[in-house]
Amino acid sequence: MNKTAPLLLAATIGLTTAVADETRNFGLELLQQTAKAQQGNICISPYSAAGTLRLLEPGAAHETLAQIKTLLSSTSGLQTLAEKTTLALETANRIYVDSQLPLNAAYKAAVPKGAVTSIDFRNNPGAARDTINQWVSKATHRRIDNILPSGSIVQNTRLVAVNAVCFKNKWEMEFLPDNTKPEAFTLTDGTVKQVPMMHHSFRFTCSKTEAYSAIELPYMPDDKAIENREKVKKPWTKGSMIAILPPEGVSVDEFVSKLDASKLTEIRRHLNKTRIESKRPVVALALPKFKYTMDIDMRQTLIALGMKNAFTPNADFSGISSDKTPLQLSAAYQKCLISVDEEGTEAAAATAAVAFWGDGPVEMRTDHPLVLRFDRPFVWIVVADRDEPTCTPLFMGIVREP
Repeated sequence: MNKTAPLLLAATIGLTTAVADETRNFGLELLQQTAKAQQGNICISPYSAAGTLRLLEPGAAHETLAQIKTLLSSTSGLQTLAEKTTLALETANRIYVDSQLPLNAAYKAAVPKGAVTSIDFRNNPGAARDTINQWVSKATHRRIDNILPSGSIVQNTRLVAVNAVCFKNKWEMEFLPDNTKPEAFTLTDGTVKQVPMMHHSFRFTCSKTEAYSAIELPYMPDDKAIENREKVKKPWTKGSMIAILPPEGVSVDEFVSKLDASKLTEIRRHLNKTRIESKRPVVALALPKFKYTMDIDMRQTLIALGMKNAFTPNADFSGISSDKTPLQLSAAYQKCLISVDEEGTEAAAATAAVAFWGDGPVEMRTDHPLVLRFDRPFVWIVVADRDEPTCTPLFMGIVREP
C-alpha cells in the first residue's frame, strides 16, 4: 500500500491585491470560520494562508488542484503586490525539501527563485524544526517564535513551505499619546472594563449607516518603498486599516456571520467614494489600543472552506516530486500578532501546514464633529491597496476585548 509523505507548509504574513471573484472573499471566509471556532480576540492573515497555499499549488493536480484554485479564486495578484505597495513591508519565501526527496524540475521552476533549501528531516526532525522556527523568527524580526509546535516535524516529513512577511507602519495622522485615557469598553456579555482609549479629531474617510459604522485610517507611505517604486517606475498602492463597528444591539459575531463578499466590498467602495475631501466629515474618533497574539489550528478551517482532498489519502501533489512520492497535508497552523497604538500598526504572522508519509449607505455630512466610538467589539482589516475594494487583506481580526 502506498503511503503519503509528510509535507509541512509554513507562512508568515503578507498581502495581496486583485480585481478578482467578487462572489467570494477568502479573507472574510477565513475570518468567519475562525470566529466560529475561537474565543477571545481574533487575528488572522489571509495572505499568509493564501501565500502558503500558492507555494503548493504548482505541485498539485486533479481535484486537489481544483479545490485549491477555487479557494484562492479571489486572491489573484498575490505575487505582485509587494512590488507596488508603499507600505513598509519585508517578505521572503523558503521551501525546505528533504535531502533525499527528488524534486520535480517543473515544480522547482514554478516556485520563487532561490526559495528551495535542502534539509534532513529523516535523521534529525527536531533540528529541522528548530532551523525552520529560527528562520521564521529572523524573518519576522523575532515577532513570531515557534510557529511549528513540538511534534509537528517527524522523520517522514518531506517538505515545508514558508512565506514570511514583516509589517510595521505609521499612521498618516498619528494619535497624541496625551489624549489616550482609560475609558469604558462594553464586552459581548455586557461586562464593562476600562481600556486605554485613543482619541483623534480629523476629516477621516468614514461611513455611518443603520447597518454599520466604518472608518479608514491611512498609513504613511514608506520613504524606502516610494524610492523603490520610482526606480522601477511601477504604480503605487496605499495601505490603510479599516475599522467596522456593528450597530447597537447587534453582536460582532452576528455581524460577521452575516457579512458576505458583496457587502464587505460595498463597505469599502463607499469609503472610497467618501475619501474625496468635500465628502469627509470631521470625526471625533475614539479607538482602543490593542495588542495580542493568536495561535490557530487551521486544518478544519481549510477543510470547511472546501480544501478537503489535501488532508486525505486522496491528496494529489504528484507534481512536487519527480519520483511521485505521495504527499498529504496533516495539519495547518497559523500564528499572528497585531499591535495598534498611537503611532501606527505592527504585525506579524506565520502559517504552517504539515503533511506526512503514512496512511447602500447614507453619506454623513455635518458641520459638527461626527462622534465615532469603538467602545464595544468591532472588526478590523488591514489592506495594502485601499483603492481596490476586492483586494485580499493583509490582516483581519475581531477585537472582542482590548
